[in-house]
Amino acid sequence: MAQEPAAGQQQPQPQQGGLGALASRRRRARDFDRVSLAVEKWAERLLFEEGGEEDGWREVSCNKLMRKKFNRDGNVKCYLKWMTDSRGESPAPKLEGGGDDDDDGGGGGDPNFDPDREHACVKVYATIDAPLEDVCLYLSDASRVPEYNSLVESHRDLEDVSPHSKITWGRCPQILFIKPRDFVT
Repeated sequence: MAQEPAAGQQQPQPQQGGLGALASRRRRARDFDRVSLAVEKWAERLLFEEGGEEDGWREVSCNKLMRKKFNRDGNVKCYLKWMTDSRGESPAPKLEGGGDDDDDGGGGGDPNFDPDREHACVKVYATIDAPLEDVCLYLSDASRVPEYNSLVESHRDLEDVSPHSKITWGRCPQILFIKPRDFVT
């Protein structure tokens, strides 16, 4: 028979989280690590294995005035390619176990996913005269975004995916005839 707490005493609260929550977080971290590695391999293949125009990449250059102001040394090259999602299936995460607040119970999948829809993929090569660690630290500091991208009017970090990668959101205003854009990187 359970004892009632004495007057003025609080009832013990059930333990929140516990081992189940810890296991779920670890599972989720492993899933994100796996996705992070797959994305890094995909990006590396796009950057280094694929050639130029023969693989669908088209060099994009600014008008002469913009090049003179922002790329006078010619150390930045930008390429564009329209691509379908290379995973061939709905990109919604299929996390193990389900039950997390931000997944769909482990089933994954987006009913509106169109595998034939093309998305713009942009790759940029640039020479930056600084150690790689300093560049990565600088670019990953959300407070510095306005210093290197003055077109971003609003931004925030959404989630750390691994120790070396994160998901961020940003918004650019309308510029001339180009509509405002939200983007995720």
